[in-house]
Amino acid sequence: MQKRRIRPLRHRAPTPTTTPVDAPTATPREPSVTTLTPRAQPPAAPRTTVHPDGSVREIPHVP
Repeated sequence: MQKRRIRPLRHRAPTPTTTPVDAPTATPREPSVTTLTPRAQPPAAPRTTVHPDGSVREIPHVP
């Protein structure tokens, strides 16, 4: 049985063709960025952890 030689994929010009496509999709993506900002707020809020000894400590948010 002969081993088939896999041809390497030639990267012709996907970058110039994808850049104009990304420009229109950037506008719909903007609302999705605003929907992600409220999700980023809960982790920014001070979180508390209950330790085995029963003390509740606040974890400072480190960006």
